[in-house]
Amino acid sequence: MIFKFVNEEYDSEKLSEKGKIYLNKLNNITAKKNQLVSEYTDCEVLQKNYIELLKEELPKKEVKKTLSKKK
Repeated sequence: MIFKFVNEEYDSEKLSEKGKIYLNKLNNITAKKNQLVSEYTDCEVLQKNYIELLKEELPKKEVKKTLSKKK
């Protein structure tokens, strides 16, 4: 498999066994990071939604009527 690393292309078949392990680890970390970013984005959307839903359920503030002085 050809992969890109630091703006260069390499053949993974030419890596040492340690190199193959490290490449696999980096691929797994990248996939996990992308998954976490996606989950974080989902949490942000859900949080905003629940904030709006909670706002609708809060008791309404009473508006106090004030008499304005007429000249």
